[in-house]
Amino acid sequence: MKRHTKNLLFASLLYLPAFIAIILISMVSDLGIALFLDEETINPDTVIFIATVFFTLAASYAAYFVFYLMQRKIANEDINAKSLRLFPRIIGATVASAVSAVVLFICLSWISDNGEEISILSMNYTLLGVIFAVTLAVNFVSFICFKPRL
Repeated sequence: MKRHTKNLLFASLLYLPAFIAIILISMVSDLGIALFLDEETINPDTVIFIATVFFTLAASYAAYFVFYLMQRKIANEDINAKSLRLFPRIIGATVASAVSAVVLFICLSWISDNGEEISILSMNYTLLGVIFAVTLAVNFVSFICFKPRL
């Protein structure tokens, strides 16, 4: 397997543990997330939270995958293409983080059926901070460490 393919695989596998880590950190710590209200009903705010985390990380991964495909196209067309420097990878990570922030902002408008007028993400900025901080870290690690063009 070529090194750039391994880098894509490792970067892809980085987003799944990030998803699990965000969910576990939020549920274990006292941030207002609990999967069940009682023994039978699922908390709708938690479902909104999990969906928000999923869509935010999916948008980040989509940005990385598009970046990967663009860089692979350049590398395949020009055999003498220079190796990808640090600055373009930082720009890619910044763009992916901006895309994630937009998705996170869109998800702020989701409200639950519990009668509240705002969602748990709008009420609890710590949850938003956890989501964005982990997404930001994953973006920069995947873009900087796992180069699509060597």
